[in-house]
Amino acid sequence: MVQRAEKKTGKRSQAVSAKRQAILTAALNIFSQYGIHGTRLEQVAEQAGVSKGLTAVLYGDAGRSAFIDGRTGGGSQNAN
Repeated sequence: MVQRAEKKTGKRSQAVSAKRQAILTAALNIFSQYGIHGTRLEQVAEQAGVSKGLTAVLYGDAGRSAFIDGRTGGGSQNAN
């Protein structure tokens, strides 16, 4: 019988996941108020409690399309 090693989730990974969720929640809230085209990255970052740069790194160029498509794992590969 083959035993699979359980993947451990480190503190950094948990922190990144929590920040991604905070950004997604903030984005959906701001989008509902101003629409997707009326929302600025700064608004989302401020409400999520993260920097504008982190928001851009985690969601990159795919930002708006990731929210539109309902994907939450978008962003650049070097964010992990």
